[in-house]
Amino acid sequence: MRWAGLSIKVTAFVTAAVVLTGALVVVFGGFRFHPTTSYHAVFDDISGMEPGSEVRAAGVGVGRVESTERLPDNTIRVTFSLDTAVAITTGSNAVIRYKNLVGDRFLQIGPGPGDALPSGGTIPVPQTRPALDLDEVYNGFTPLFQGLQPDQVNRLSAALISVLQGQGSSVEALLSDLGSVTTTLADRSVLISDLVDHLNAVLETLIRRAPELSDTIVNLQALVSGLAEDRGQIGGSLEHINGLTTSMSGLLRQERPEIRGTVTQLDRLAQTINNDQAALDNLIRRLPGYYVSLGRLGANQSAFQFYVCGVQLRVSTPQGKIDTPFINSGNVKRC
Repeated sequence: MRWAGLSIKVTAFVTAAVVLTGALVVVFGGFRFHPTTSYHAVFDDISGMEPGSEVRAAGVGVGRVESTERLPDNTIRVTFSLDTAVAITTGSNAVIRYKNLVGDRFLQIGPGPGDALPSGGTIPVPQTRPALDLDEVYNGFTPLFQGLQPDQVNRLSAALISVLQGQGSSVEALLSDLGSVTTTLADRSVLISDLVDHLNAVLETLIRRAPELSDTIVNLQALVSGLAEDRGQIGGSLEHINGLTTSMSGLLRQERPEIRGTVTQLDRLAQTINNDQAALDNLIRRLPGYYVSLGRLGANQSAFQFYVCGVQLRVSTPQGKIDTPFINSGNVKRC
């Protein structure tokens, strides 16, 4: 009885161990027991993907990689199987992505337009993308990694993979734009050099005039502070200016008829002066002589001196004639 009980326990233990081992093999080996359909995808580089790698669609495991084969044109054809319930189209894309930092990869199948891809169909190179090359990333960040702790390097690497993986087209567009910008800057190198020279000249001038510039800033600050302190008076002045503007508007509105008449008369006066321009010119030419004569009369400051330069008489003769003899002082300068 003892041996019988022991044999039963051993048999049960072995059976459970075999079942668990089989379950682990099935789970970790990716074995599938339902119908599958085989397809192909051609890559420029499979980045170390091996048969047995998982195939995902929308983040869910739907198949496995069956085999890889190098083609004569140095591309790699990956054969993979999918559950028959998963349908892909002629426009579907295939991307190799990192599963973890150990280096495991998986094949991501994305949706696309077009008709259903038949069994054994191939996804061409333009619709496939290899995984991010971690060696290039590590080499580029080697100086940074040397100053980090191992756990920090792992976190940074995981973040880089999650950010850059699957963003090849965006990174390529970014690099293209950066190349265009650098090319434009290179073409404008002379202009940029001149601009820098002019900026240097401006800065040198500002440095030489630093005291004056400082005084200007101080005075400007004082002015702004004064205006801020007098903002009440300034506001009141603006109100008075508004009232003055209103009053002037009313005054002009009331006096508009008289102003119109004055303007009309000024127009007539201007026309009259224009018509008598010759007489006005003659008067203006003769005025200096008149001013000289007036100056002679007022030579003794506020007193005027008068001299008798000549006398003309009107005399009636016995015969009834009128005689007008003239007596002058001769050629005297003051006369």
